[in-house]
Amino acid sequence: MRIMASMLRGGERLSVAMAGAFLVCASSACAATIDVGPIAGSLYLDSHLLDYRWDTSPRSLWGVSGTTKLGPFGTGVRVWRATTSQDSGIPGESIVPAVKMTVTEAIGEYRVVQLRSMRVVSSASIGRLHLGYTPDQVTFGGGGAGGDIEVDFRPIDEWIMGAGLTLRHRLFGGFDAGVGVDRSWFRLDTAHRAGDDIVNERETFGNWTARIELTHQIFRL
Repeated sequence: MRIMASMLRGGERLSVAMAGAFLVCASSACAATIDVGPIAGSLYLDSHLLDYRWDTSPRSLWGVSGTTKLGPFGTGVRVWRATTSQDSGIPGESIVPAVKMTVTEAIGEYRVVQLRSMRVVSSASIGRLHLGYTPDQVTFGGGGAGGDIEVDFRPIDEWIMGAGLTLRHRLFGGFDAGVGVDRSWFRLDTAHRAGDDIVNERETFGNWTARIELTHQIFRL
């Protein structure tokens, strides 16, 4: 919880700084631009999710981002998806539902260093994580007098926050190429056995993402 509170405070400070920079740039020669483009990369899930039968091996991700920039600051939106799986844990069953992860996040950026056509950009983000299961309902053969067991895998929506660094290089014709690394945090309601008891609690998980991006400047003022 302390991690997420710290992220919120950091996001508030970034928002205030960005607002001030926008006011300063609005009265100077700063150029506003809008860049959009695809992203792709790898998702590295929190290893603790393995305790809940998630497949935590590296997963591919893909998506799209759009950013409005003014001076050293930028704001934007990023949407990306990845897929993993979560075992039911029922002995003798081979059905493993796929978990489709969709993240929609607002981003704040600050250009830390620029050397000719190379730029180092720090970022903070906040958004929503959607987890959807396929299939979302599975019937397991219970056998005996108990009959079959029907399990619903309901979709899950949670807040997600993150921070990262991106190295960008100016190409030609308004194109930029970049590589970035992000750390993100989200919370899930979990249940696990402790001796003879089932413990229900809310836990925080942290993921890493490594991505490449190709953006094109579609507007300049």
